[in-house]
Amino acid sequence: MAALRAKRKKKKGSGGRFLLFLFAAALLTACFLLFRPHPSGRPPAQAPGPAGEGQKRPGPDRAREPGPTATPPLVPAAKTGKPLLAIIVDDMGYRQDTGRALIALDLPLSFAFLPFAPHNPELLAEASAQKREILLHQPMESASPGQDPGPGALYTGMNATAIRRTLLRNIQAVPGAIGLNNHMGSGFTANPAAMRHLLTALRGLDLFFVDSLTSPKSAAYELAGQLGIRAGRRDVFLDNEQLPEKIAAQLETLIALAHQRGQAVGICHSQPATLTALRRHRARLLAQTEMVGISRLLR
Repeated sequence: MAALRAKRKKKKGSGGRFLLFLFAAALLTACFLLFRPHPSGRPPAQAPGPAGEGQKRPGPDRAREPGPTATPPLVPAAKTGKPLLAIIVDDMGYRQDTGRALIALDLPLSFAFLPFAPHNPELLAEASAQKREILLHQPMESASPGQDPGPGALYTGMNATAIRRTLLRNIQAVPGAIGLNNHMGSGFTANPAAMRHLLTALRGLDLFFVDSLTSPKSAAYELAGQLGIRAGRRDVFLDNEQLPEKIAAQLETLIALAHQRGQAVGICHSQPATLTALRRHRARLLAQTEMVGISRLLR
């Protein structure tokens, strides 16, 4: 009986040592898997979060702006293989030094001059000497009550004769203009009858129209097509926020859109922060796009 108890005790001890051995082996295997080096020398990347997570949302005045796609396809231009891009500088004629510096930039910018601005004569002469495209920045009625578009404005209450007469005076005040775009105008461009009067007058003067798209209800671009008038429209406002880094971000949006569509149109203003941003971004604009005057991007 004593021999049988000893045999059972020995068997029990052997089983315990076997279980201990299995536990130790499992522990060593887990440690190896946990601490072994990754083949690339870096830990595996974590799975990405939801699309757009952590991205800053655009401000309210940029809410309708088109943004770049993740991998925009390149639609080449005919000569350089780069997408075409035009930038119009609005509100020319009031800031002499800023306007002169913008004209002097080694970029084929287009310049929209307000009629009767105090520094138009000298700045128009410089823009013409630099072979920059010149537009009339035509003041138009705003949809917001109490906003004054300035001298030479067009209003929806004008008849065809008054619109043509005002337009002719404004064109004479901006010699060399080959087209025009709207200053303000959210009320005027959304009025088909008023826009038809204006576009009919343009057809007789051989001028084109660029819709600044200050209103999502604008009828200008579609009406111009119906009347057989050369026209274009703005894709991105660049400097709603007068901070160079914000303007740089908008320039990147414009470049991405040009790559996506094959061409894009930006509008900015004669402001010091805009000048700073364009100076800093000049090399990238020229490397990524073929910059052209706005007349190259009309329908």
